[in-house]
Parts: sequence; C-alpha cells; structure tokens
Amino acid sequence: MKPESLNIMGLPIKIVYCENIADVDPDKRGLFLGSADVKNQEIRVYDGGPIEYTWQSIFHETLHIMGELTKLQFLSIDSQRKHDELDCLANIMADTLIRNNLLRIE
Repeated sequence: MKPESLNIMGLPIKIVYCENIADVDPDKRGLFLGSADVKNQEIRVYDGGPIEYTWQSIFHETLHIMGELTKLQFLSIDSQRKHDELDCLANIMADTLIRNNLLRIE
C-alpha cells in the first residue's frame, strides 16, 4: 500500500502520485521521476512503472527533504555525483525493505 503522506522529522509531507511523468515537476524544468518541495510540504512521484520504482522515488525524495531539513553535508546535493549516490542509497533502502518483507508491494 502506498502512503498518502509521510511525517519526516515532525513535518507532514503529502505524497502526490503522477501517472504522467510531465506532471511530476510542477515547475516544468524537465522530466523527473520525483520531486521534493519542503516549503509546500509535498513529494511528487511518477507512478506509471513498477511499484518498486515508485518506492525508490519516495525514498529518494525523502532523503532530499531530510537533507534540506538537517543540512547534513553528505545529503547535500551540490553535484551530479552526489545526486547519483543519493539515488543509489534510495535503491538500497527500497530493495532491503522489500526483500525483508518490511515493505509489502502487493
């Protein structure tokens, strides 16, 4: 079951699932699988592929929000390399939770 919202460090974050990838970025800067907006307390994710990809995007965007809220340097996305590393971490998190039945995807 996909969540409608998350509580991240006491901040309620609404999750918007987009069937059209063009709707993920409300600013229309490009085609993204996910976007995070702390100010508007919203995560938007593309939900047109396998559920595993949707969860990976939710984790990825959650890490973006955590990074913004905490100012932790290792979560700071100031280069493509760091963004790719964050993506890898989100993949690992989703895979681990799914494989250990801590996150059910049925």
